Amino acid sequence: AGTSTFTYDPTDEVYEGNLDLNTTGITDALEALDADEENDLDSLACGFELTYQPGGSGPWSSSLNEITYTVLNDIIAGDEATPADAETPTEYPLKSEVIIFYKTVSSLTGGTAADLDYVPTVDLAVDTVVGFYDTDPAPDVVRFYKLTSGVDAEASPDVIRPDDFHATTNQKVWKLLQITPGLTDIVNDTTPQLGGTLDANAKQIRFSKGADVASAGALTLGDDGNYFDVTGTTTITSIATKAIGVVVKLHFDASLTLTHHATDLVLPGAANITTASNDEAEFVEYATGDWRCINYQRANGKAISSPTLSTNVFIPASDMVAAVTSPAAAGSFETTSHDWNFSTFDFDATTPEYVGFVQIMPNNWDLGTITARYYWTAASGSGTVFWLIQALALSDDLALDTAGGTGVSVTDTLLSANDMHVSPVSAAITVGGTPAANRPVIFKLVRDTADTLSADARLIGVELTYTLLA
Repeated sequence: AGTSTFTYDPTDEVYEGNLDLNTTGITDALEALDADEENDLDSLACGFELTYQPGGSGPWSSSLNEITYTVLNDIIAGDEATPADAETPTEYPLKSEVIIFYKTVSSLTGGTAADLDYVPTVDLAVDTVVGFYDTDPAPDVVRFYKLTSGVDAEASPDVIRPDDFHATTNQKVWKLLQITPGLTDIVNDTTPQLGGTLDANAKQIRFSKGADVASAGALTLGDDGNYFDVTGTTTITSIATKAIGVVVKLHFDASLTLTHHATDLVLPGAANITTASNDEAEFVEYATGDWRCINYQRANGKAISSPTLSTNVFIPASDMVAAVTSPAAAGSFETTSHDWNFSTFDFDATTPEYVGFVQIMPNNWDLGTITARYYWTAASGSGTVFWLIQALALSDDLALDTAGGTGVSVTDTLLSANDMHVSPVSAAITVGGTPAANRPVIFKLVRDTADTLSADARLIGVELTYTLLA
């Protein structure tokens, strides 16, 4: 605008005056930039921001918002000249960024007055921001674009190359800043925040796959996603910080150890985890640099931790077979008053004697060690009895004359003749050969005559205990 004079009324604190808007720019706009009066506009909607200096000195102030007005064609005198540039204010304490809003633009490309690419950019400064109501998509949205230096190719809707783009003289393109409502791109806002509950509107919220990460003591994850393949076999003791509340998912390509730590790396059951190929884990950073594993899924479908399950089976003497070499004597007895009958194998006090039996192991046996407990009595005497047992897994095509595992002994003391005696549980018995579920194991049992009981030890039965898979 040209020179304008305002008068200040201190009573009402109002500035009054006239703005000289008699400019060539307005005239050209009203005359539609040509000499054909038939194309002239009757009026022109305009906008400006008023900048003023109260009292003619001191700091400059500004209107907070764009001021809108309408210029009618019949006001222009016809003798306007290009106005001189206004002086540059030294301060703008109230100045706010003004966004040019194009009311006539309603789509992106097409080269017509209704398209963004039609808007002349030669005289527009870089970083100019424009907004318009886009009626082309459904539902309608308001778009904001920023004029940026560059030669980016057309990539609608993110990049719009104006029709007056020139690779040498006018290297400027429009770049999408924001869409409202229905925001679809928040790349330019690195810390977007919600003002309320996020409604996915029946759409997906997806994890992003980042580049593979090599295992390391302090595992460092990339910023290119939140789901990573972890390669290598190096033990992991911590995860480098990302931000409190971040959730990541890891896929392990090989076997490695995750080391439990009370704060750095909290694992289920407070125990280390040995990963296997294709295991999956989910972690959350609950404090800076401190992570909790909130979910772990083994590739084989088994639980990461579970209570130890065991079972026992009782083998009565009647299911045993006396050895061919140095056999124990098969026997039986009946109690005096109540006539309870027991089958036994009677083991001599001075000569080692043997019995054997075969047990089919269940499908869910963990193939580990076994323990034994002995039920026995004696008709007389005093002292201790040493029981010893060893085992051999009978796998397919195994030579039957194969050495078994190391024998394990148990010591028990005669408390009273003709009383039931329950021995302590033996130490772990390692089964020789190649144990397999649903396959037989043969057991060989002997009384070690290095004990002190001077009478026959009558074996009533043996209880075997072993661990089952969870």
